[in-house]
Amino acid sequence: MKRKPLDMAKVAAVLAEHNVAEAMAVYEKNKSLDIELPFEERVIVDMVGKLAFYGSLSDKQFAFMARLLKAIPARVERDAARAVEAEAAAPIPADMVGKRLRVEGVVLAIKVSNGRFGPQTKMLVKHDAGFKLWGTVPAAAIGEVKKGDRIAVEAKVDASKDDAKFGFLSRPANLKVLVSAPVEMKAAA
Repeated sequence: MKRKPLDMAKVAAVLAEHNVAEAMAVYEKNKSLDIELPFEERVIVDMVGKLAFYGSLSDKQFAFMARLLKAIPARVERDAARAVEAEAAAPIPADMVGKRLRVEGVVLAIKVSNGRFGPQTKMLVKHDAGFKLWGTVPAAAIGEVKKGDRIAVEAKVDASKDDAKFGFLSRPANLKVLVSAPVEMKAAA
């Protein structure tokens, strides 16, 4: 048996009932665009389409949609702040490239991914000069280092071929947490 999609007026009423009526405008504006939409708009268009097709969404899905709607205007400010920060960042100094040295900075992100040799924990570190470095968390420090921590680590630094303000940490060792992140930041990680 083939499903009959809901009338879009009924979809709009269901969205309004769950206090996410703005989602209909996002859907109408973006539903037929052939470009790659930003995350928030892409998910909202998908959710409204599924609401029209299946007839309902869960309360958690409506709550998630509300968070996405709030994130759209905040994204403009966040992207502008990131652009200013990226412009102010210094390139990786030439005397650091290719050398093993002590690097200090703040951990911006921690990510576990599956690599050739099993799961690997990686980190993105922002140096005080503004440039960013991506590398493996030393095995001895896995579970100790968190997003927001100020750390020092010994590693070889290599610059990216595409971006003078981005590089890689290789063979990291002796990671020390100099200042732990505030409790709120750890909870958000």
